[in-house]
Amino acid sequence: SQLFHRCQRAVQVLQSRSRSCTEQEARVLRNVVSSLAQSLQDLSTTFRHAQSDYLKRMKNREERSKHFFDTSVPLMDDGEDDTLYDRGFTDDQLALVEQNTLMVEEREREIRQIVQSISDLNEIFRDLGAMIVEQGTVLDRIDYN
Repeated sequence: SQLFHRCQRAVQVLQSRSRSCTEQEARVLRNVVSSLAQSLQDLSTTFRHAQSDYLKRMKNREERSKHFFDTSVPLMDDGEDDTLYDRGFTDDQLALVEQNTLMVEEREREIRQIVQSISDLNEIFRDLGAMIVEQGTVLDRIDYN
């Protein structure tokens, strides 16, 4: 998303340079800016689709992990002798718990990054919309003159 912001700023810089150009240069610059804005929009759409696919995969992963950690199934009958089982965790169980904890923390971090990316994309689209409106205004002024 930082790259989208950089591209957006570069397009805005190009657009601001049109004020100090001749009419022909300004027209070429507007065409370049328009082409770049369209490319940026296409790339951001592709990025949003990739993010959506990633979120779906993460959701499926979560559902699969719930299947393995289903607590609704009783592990032993009430009539079994509890003295046969140690109530503490084994080293393997502790390692599994630690691994699962790390996996959950990583998933939370990834989700936070996705939320930040979506927020950044929202800002890019707002700015892109403003640029399009501004370009329309400039074209209207040119047509009027």
